[in-house]
Parts: sequence; C-alpha cells; structure tokens
Amino acid sequence: MLAFALAQVNIQAQSAEEAALKNIIESETEAFTRMSFADVAKTFWLLDDFTKASVTIIDGTQIFAGKDDMLANTSVPPAGHATVQKSNYRFIVNGNIASATYDQVVTIVETGDKLRSSEMHIFRKINGVWKIHLSSVHQHSP
Repeated sequence: MLAFALAQVNIQAQSAEEAALKNIIESETEAFTRMSFADVAKTFWLLDDFTKASVTIIDGTQIFAGKDDMLANTSVPPAGHATVQKSNYRFIVNGNIASATYDQVVTIVETGDKLRSSEMHIFRKINGVWKIHLSSVHQHSP
C-alpha cells in the first residue's frame, strides 16, 4: 500500500510538471504573436552559450539560432497574423531536465495557408522555473 501511495504522489508531481511545461509552450507561442523573438527568448528561454533553436522548413532549408541570434531578432510580427493549434503532447521529466514533443499547425490569417510542424523542446529548471534551452522544429506536409 505504501508503494502505491508513493507511486501516486510521483504521478501527481509528474502531472504538475507536465502542466507547467505545457503552459510555457503555449505561453511562448502566444507571445510570438505579439513580441519579437528577442523578447520571447528573454522571457521563456534559458540564454547561455548552449542555447540553440533549429528549424527545418518545408523546402529543406535549415535555420540555426543561438543566444546572440535570438537577441538580435527584434522585429515584431503584425498583430493577429496567425492562429496556432497544438496536439499530441508527450513529456519526459527527470529532475531539473525535461523534454516535450508535440505537433503544431499554424494558420496564416490573411491567406489561410497552413504550416505543419513536429516540434521538440528541451527544458532546464533553474531556481524552480522551467526555461526552454533547446528547440527543434521540423515543418512537413500533411
């Protein structure tokens, strides 16, 4: 019975951490609709020499951004330019490191074009706060 109770506490703690990670992912995405990449990075990312975002767009072009690249990107997108839907979240939490994978569909409001991607984030928990440290985005056809 004690083992079951301990397992239940562990599951609840894991669920709370997963909810916190999902909230960061969704808040970061929402911030991209109204803030520059620099401001989004300052708010949601752990910025150090190992910070990296990697994006493969649908034509195969790869874009890599480190901390300095992120902080240099100060352009702000037009308000209401896109809507976003996420699905198929999966999380792994191990102490102060976690990962999340999910699927995303971005719809460009003006044209109705849809950009589909599979995404992965690696998080680090610093002083009790989860921050994105690495991100990998792969756009694909439906």
